[in-house]
Amino acid sequence: MVLTVQIGGAVYARIGPRFIIAGGLGIVAGVLLLLSTCDLHSSLWTFRLYMFLLGVGMGGVFMPTAVASLSTVARADLAHASTLNTVVRQTAGALAPAVVATLLVLESGPRARLAPPLAAYQDAYRGLAVIAVVAALFSLTMPDGAARRAALGESEPQPEPVAEPMAPPGATAESVRLPGQRLDRSPGASDEHPAAPPRAGG
Repeated sequence: MVLTVQIGGAVYARIGPRFIIAGGLGIVAGVLLLLSTCDLHSSLWTFRLYMFLLGVGMGGVFMPTAVASLSTVARADLAHASTLNTVVRQTAGALAPAVVATLLVLESGPRARLAPPLAAYQDAYRGLAVIAVVAALFSLTMPDGAARRAALGESEPQPEPVAEPMAPPGATAESVRLPGQRLDRSPGASDEHPAAPPRAGG
């Protein structure tokens, strides 16, 4: 996991957190599928290799997720956002193993004392792999432009100001207005052009 965190931190600003998180979750899903193929005859070194790969994948998920979730938060709200992020992570980390353990107990049945419920463990790994794949696909929809700009130290792009039309020489303020702007007149105000003088009677 430490190795993945170092690599992810080096390429975070270049490719953004979206692809790093998706790649990490893809590795996690692949390792979970590999764990679902293990049985009583699997070697201990096989489990060690799979757990190492699982740590590599999880390292590509935790760091970019935490950095991306806090990179666009205002400095005044950073303490609250960090606390909320920690609470959600700790709650999910405690709830997920409890749910998986409950499903294992329910699927194992009364025969679990006589033989290890190998099929129940394999089904649990397959279900977790499906959840990891769904999370990887969902992470690809995450906008990461703001997180990349924050990592590079760039500010948010500001909208360009609307240019006002230049007034021609001799024009009054009432005759110059933006397109679509209505000219408000007060009651009793005279028109822009003076009235023509009356004609003399013939």
